[in-house]
Amino acid sequence: MSIIFNELKYSENLLKEGFKDFISWEDLCILSRYFRYKGQKRSEIKKSIIEFYKKFSYYNEQIVGGKIDNAIKKSEKSPLRISTSVTITESEVQRIRALKNYKLEKICFVMIVLSRANKIAYNSSSSRYYLSMNLSEVLEMANVRATKNERKELKYILSNGSMVRAPEVNRMAPFNSREMHEMIFIEENSGSGINVTDFNNIISFYPQVCIQCGKDMEVGWNRKREICEECYEEQRKEVFRENAKRKYMK
Repeated sequence: MSIIFNELKYSENLLKEGFKDFISWEDLCILSRYFRYKGQKRSEIKKSIIEFYKKFSYYNEQIVGGKIDNAIKKSEKSPLRISTSVTITESEVQRIRALKNYKLEKICFVMIVLSRANKIAYNSSSSRYYLSMNLSEVLEMANVRATKNERKELKYILSNGSMVRAPEVNRMAPFNSREMHEMIFIEENSGSGINVTDFNNIISFYPQVCIQCGKDMEVGWNRKREICEECYEEQRKEVFRENAKRKYMK
């Protein structure tokens, strides 16, 4: 199941559109939080879920009742998650851009967006930013392809850098088999940099820029070079001038 940052909107759509054959455990938990958010108590929540269930499928208390009770109980541990947008500050963007490695930049950008969205959604008062997610999941959201060895290298760089305090290579967090990362480049008091409003396409808000001049890279240009076409051409001319100069001096 993909990450849902606005469970209020998701619940409203689920109640309207329903489900086919069976409802997932995750959806039962979200609906439980939704009805509690609406002011309902435990017995009322179960009644609302049963009514929803009967509307779209056959309800059997012996088969489904216990599952609903467990979902309602579990939902009491956290509030309904509501995140509509996340702002990454100007200083944070500059810190990410300073990496001058677009793969690493995208990974760090996705990490800080997700950790800040979690913090907002759960109304956390902590000054620290955490993300409980495996690197493979982060890479998918950052649209970064990497082999097993490349993933190990990326994890090593992250764990030894000044951006993210990541777990040791091949080591999982002690719960849920998820890797716990802490963002250590947070600068909340800086001006607004990038405002992310679509959590299903986070990386679209972070375009690649030339590592030399800072301009956005044009679509269709060879982005593996990490410099724009103008800088590349100027670089070629400089190499030509240096070669010509050495040839003349001979």
